[in-house]
Amino acid sequence: MKRLAIYGVALSMLFIQPFTAHADIGADALMKSVKDRYRGDTWVTTSSVTLIDKDKNRTVRRVKSINKKIGADQKSKTIVLSPSRLAGTTFLSYDWGESSREDEAWIFLPELARVIRLATGSRADYFLGSDFTYGDLEEIKLEHFDFSYVDDEKVAEGQVLVQADPAKEIRDKVIDRTGYQRVWHWVDREKKMVVKSKYWLKDPGWVKFYTLSEIQNIDSVWVGRREQMVLTQQGAVVHATTLTADEVMINGTVDEAQLSPQNLGRSVK
Repeated sequence: MKRLAIYGVALSMLFIQPFTAHADIGADALMKSVKDRYRGDTWVTTSSVTLIDKDKNRTVRRVKSINKKIGADQKSKTIVLSPSRLAGTTFLSYDWGESSREDEAWIFLPELARVIRLATGSRADYFLGSDFTYGDLEEIKLEHFDFSYVDDEKVAEGQVLVQADPAKEIRDKVIDRTGYQRVWHWVDREKKMVVKSKYWLKDPGWVKFYTLSEIQNIDSVWVGRREQMVLTQQGAVVHATTLTADEVMINGTVDEAQLSPQNLGRSVK
């Protein structure tokens, strides 16, 4: 698809965020502010993706991600640049701002020379052998979860810990769609960014850990240049994926036509 050290008993209370630290805003509203955080009207990144197996063998891929905000909607395309056997494989997603409208996603497979529309339930599938699911590559679906604060865990100063449970009325649907029965998000309140997450998978004993680091301000937008997802079973690391953004462009020109399913596979530039 990771725990903070506490330096000394005397300092430990500085890292405990009591309820009064976030009483000014509810968990639902905080997560909405995270989703609505300004990322730019467009953002394009070229990244190195490193896959690490349990024996620490590494496989490196290069990908390019193109994203565009259109009102409350977001269109995103991820293209594999290398290795050559996967080059041109492309994932396209539409995250609709209207909660009643189902998001849409497609994948172009060059070896088949065809575009496949992904079913809603396929969001729990893993993207090209990484530890990120298709759903992980999309925006948080606020309406799919009930959010609450976790007050009995120690967190870093400036952060709060939010628990996301599948919404009760659609619990089974959300678990099938995402593959997760519960998620914890560590949120940087100032930057409105999720800097760490813990995902309990629907299969017992399987847990994923996500971290965002190397956070920089690029053209007035906070950008995390390094992401890592670690998959564990019964506490043992099974696989890990590290994504490092080598190039980042904010608010460049992105032709909306290249974010069309009809244009998938026509160019990997």
